[in-house]
Amino acid sequence: MEVKEIWTSQKGTTIPKTFNQALMTPKGKSWIKNMVECKRIWKKEYYFPI
Repeated sequence: MEVKEIWTSQKGTTIPKTFNQALMTPKGKSWIKNMVECKRIWKKEYYFPI
């Protein structure tokens, strides 16, 4: 059976628009780096100028 986690926030808190990368864990830093690279590759492959 697969367990899925749901991300929630506490009542009365707001989601920050920016964050301090110096406080991130190494695993978090590598995940962000991977997402940026994937977006860059996707834009390059699927960009069709008119």
